[in-house]
Formats: sequence, structure tokens, C-alpha cells
Amino acid sequence: MNAVLLTILIVYTLALAALLGTLIFKEKRVFFFPAKVSCSLLFLILGIYCEVTEGIWRADLLIIAGFVFCFVGDVILGLFNMRKNKKFFVSGTLFFLFGHIAFILATCMAVEPDVKELIIPILAELMLYVLLKKKNITMKKLIPVLYIYALFVSGFMARAISIFLFMGTRGALLLMIGSILFFISDTLIFFLYFVRDHRWSTHGWNLATYYVGMALIGLSIFF
Repeated sequence: MNAVLLTILIVYTLALAALLGTLIFKEKRVFFFPAKVSCSLLFLILGIYCEVTEGIWRADLLIIAGFVFCFVGDVILGLFNMRKNKKFFVSGTLFFLFGHIAFILATCMAVEPDVKELIIPILAELMLYVLLKKKNITMKKLIPVLYIYALFVSGFMARAISIFLFMGTRGALLLMIGSILFFISDTLIFFLYFVRDHRWSTHGWNLATYYVGMALIGLSIFF
């Protein structure tokens, strides 16, 4: 690992710690949005740096596009947290959806898809169906959006797992772990925004799994 990459990772870790600190300490909540945007900008820098260092080809351009879409989605969801306007949630989710599509297309260039990968998205849809049976669900009008999004976030995870089983490299391992953390983060978003009663720590775990997952996805190319 070179000095530039190590520096980015150290700054990224400190930024994530600062972001989580805005949740832990109520008097720091005013800094949540700029702290979140800073973390998102850093994973974008990390992803682009790893891609450029290893050389750009078509799949890499799609991965960079995925990072850009996720960055924009992060900013918009940050606005949603501040203003609680459902339009921000839908718009942010849409950009994350574009990000997952870009990641899926990039992985399809690396390893040909297998029909068995459909098992995970099907299970994810069933899991969502069970979760939506809870009586304390909010924002019910957005449920169709959840089903569409769950299909693609679980699809990306299925692709990453399939690639690791096929290639078995360190990079493939990082991609798989990153995609699993991304899936966990998005599952926590369900409890965070769609369930009335949830633990205050849910938001912290959501952010931690997401930003660590994004870092691992970026690093998967470098390794």
C-alpha cells in the first residue's frame, strides 16, 4: 500500500469517526450534513484514485460512475435527514439505484452472470415482504420503491459473491465484503426510515457499514 492510499484511508477513517460523533453527541448534530458530505467525497476520491492507479478500462468507468451516483445520493439523503421531505428520499434512492446498476454492469464485464445469482434477490424480496408485514411501518406510499431498490442492491451483492467464488482473489474478497456491508446498511435504512420505533444506534450502524463497504469496494480494484 503506497503513501497516498494510506493517507486517504487515514483521513477517511477520521472523517467517519467525526460523522459518527455527530450522532453520539447531540450538540454536534448541526455538523452532521457537512460531515456526511465529507465522508462521501472521500470515498469518491478513494474510488477514483484506486481506479486510476490500476488503469482505466470500460468496467472501471462504470465503477467510477457508480461512486459518483452514490455520492450524489448521499448528499440528497443528507438533505432528507435535515428537511424530512419525501422527495429527497425518493431522489436519493434513485441515485443509489443508478449506482448499483453501474456496479452490476461493471461486474458483468468481469465475470459472466450465472442464473443461480437470482436466488439472493428472490430471498431479499421475500425478506422485504415479511418486514413490511410489521404494523408500525411508515411512508407506505414508497413501498414499491423499496421492492425495486431491494432487487438491485441484493443483485449487486449476489454478483460480488459469485465473482469471489469464481476468482478467489483478495480483490474479489474485498468486493464481496463491501457489497455485503452495503446490503446490511440498506437493510438498516429500512428500520431507520420505515419503522417508527428503532434504536438510536441504528443510524450509526447504518453509516458505519455503508462507508466501510464503499471503501472496500474501492480498494477491491487496487488489490
